[in-house]
Amino acid sequence: MINSRTTIWQPQTVLLQFRYAMMTAPIKKEIPVMDYKILFIAGNSNAQWGNILQKAIGQAGCVKLTTLRNFSSLIMKDSFHLIFIDAGEISSFPQLVKEVHQLQPEAKIIVATASPTWQRARDAMRAGAYDYIRKHQNINQLANYLSETIHQENK
Repeated sequence: MINSRTTIWQPQTVLLQFRYAMMTAPIKKEIPVMDYKILFIAGNSNAQWGNILQKAIGQAGCVKLTTLRNFSSLIMKDSFHLIFIDAGEISSFPQLVKEVHQLQPEAKIIVATASPTWQRARDAMRAGAYDYIRKHQNINQLANYLSETIHQENK
């Protein structure tokens, strides 16, 4: 029976420690951590939500922030696990979802906004987005969402 579990993040591994009721020393197991890559496409280069994404993913990955003007050069150079599009700042986001999907069909494209509407959600999903979400300000909720989304099979 496990009575406590501690997760310690390290750059290349996750060290899980388990304490069993009958044992005094913890059992340790190392599990490799992938370097998840997330791209955040915003209307301007100082989008604050990109910093929140980076805090949520922690050492398990990195977030690159780009603008609508510069996103294609980044997508051509590198592949990403998740690509977030800021629908609040980019009015033509359905067209952008289609373009990004053509350039990186394996990436999960998520449209994020501070004020979601069902019409915009419908447009995002019709364009090929994986999900349409409200921008979380709670880092723990966002971290859980990122973890679930990264590990979920493509729809």
